[in-house]
Amino acid sequence: MVNEKGILNNLEYWAIDNKLWEENTTVIAAVSGGCDSVFMLMALRELALKHKFSLQAIHINHGLRDAESDGDELFVQNLCKQWAIPLYIEHVDVKKSAKEWGFGIEETARKIRRQIFSEISSKDNTVIALAHIADDVVETFLFNLMRGTGVRGLSAIVPKDGIIIRPILPLWKKQIYEVLSAQDIDWREDSSNLDMQYSRNRIRHELIPFIESHFGRDNVEQIESASQMLRQTNTSLDHCTKMLYDKALLDKCPGMIAFRAENILTDPFSFGEFLRMALSQLDIGLKDFSRKSVDRVYEKLVESGHEKKITLYGGAFAVRIGNSVIITDNEPVLSSVIPIDFNNPAVLDGGLGTISAKTIPKPDVLKSADNFTALLAYNDERITVQSHTSGIDFQPLGGVSMSLASFIKKRRIPGLFRKALPLVFLDKKLAWVAGAGISEQYKITNDTEKVLRLSWKGDFPKVVTIAMSYAKLQI
Repeated sequence: MVNEKGILNNLEYWAIDNKLWEENTTVIAAVSGGCDSVFMLMALRELALKHKFSLQAIHINHGLRDAESDGDELFVQNLCKQWAIPLYIEHVDVKKSAKEWGFGIEETARKIRRQIFSEISSKDNTVIALAHIADDVVETFLFNLMRGTGVRGLSAIVPKDGIIIRPILPLWKKQIYEVLSAQDIDWREDSSNLDMQYSRNRIRHELIPFIESHFGRDNVEQIESASQMLRQTNTSLDHCTKMLYDKALLDKCPGMIAFRAENILTDPFSFGEFLRMALSQLDIGLKDFSRKSVDRVYEKLVESGHEKKITLYGGAFAVRIGNSVIITDNEPVLSSVIPIDFNNPAVLDGGLGTISAKTIPKPDVLKSADNFTALLAYNDERITVQSHTSGIDFQPLGGVSMSLASFIKKRRIPGLFRKALPLVFLDKKLAWVAGAGISEQYKITNDTEKVLRLSWKGDFPKVVTIAMSYAKLQI
């Protein structure tokens, strides 16, 4: 006999322990019409009044199974109407999006669902409930094991992840069947779940039954238990990695992170953990993140000479500059001509910071405190910031005239930063290569009456300074 009350009570205690919701939370249940999502909706309906959260539902019609998909939608509509649960319905064309994005059908569908969930949960205190169960944990473990994944891929699905909650995760399919059958609640079967061209379906219908019949049901449940233990291991790993990451970090700005090479290039595994965190901070997906890829990048960085660009994923790349390693998703380039006035700093495009200008009395000490501040003789010329172009000559303070490219190379500015250094012109003459040097033509002398102070500020110049200083380069 099915102990429905015991199953639901245990589920309630588990949800409370994992803090899946609070009072006045809006829980939006993703309901496909299959047995797992129907059971989840039923359980949440019973818990909503007791725990004072608002329950709604969403059904996404992917349009992949024609009349069958429409039948699922109608079934969910009728169920929510019967149970008086407000329902959102979304129609999407997964095949069209997959073709446009260049992804597979399953990956495209997941991406679309995440976008929809993010949009509908934008209000405060709203979560999306997904109907993952213990069987999914086992299937995912076996699927990822055969792909050669690491500890994260073998770790159990988490009960709560940002806006996503999984309120029936500890239950097995057998328990769900029993409760729904005992309460005479119907559900829909998805014919695609029987398609053996999908690896996950072969695991579900062939591999797991083989394990159960040849080694016992206990062994299937032990896989789920092992996955749970690996999740705890992963939590500890993340904690340790975060401490080491903070120690290795030199500085960062939008789109760029600088590290101490000796801290992130100790071994391939640790490097992979640092790289995972860095790519996440750069908002780059980890679709092709694998041990093989990490090993390749690690070896190239360890062996690389100065400034070799090493491709990562999603447009990101790594550059080793002496004792520092830069991970970035773009090569910073200043591309605009920007006028500077004395009232507002000039905002450089590409997140490269700001340049401000101010006239000051001639100081007793004529040398700037750092290379991101310049003191120039000034005669009321028009001030502009321009980008690098060929054919520009520059005579640095106390030096001879040379091409700008030769000057920057002589100053040992890494190639990664060269096109991002702002060039400040007074009228049509290059007066300051920000971060590198001022022009001999604008040297302050005894005859100078007015002094212009220029300052380049922002996160990007800080990264340039720290990375180069740590690499034992001068700027």
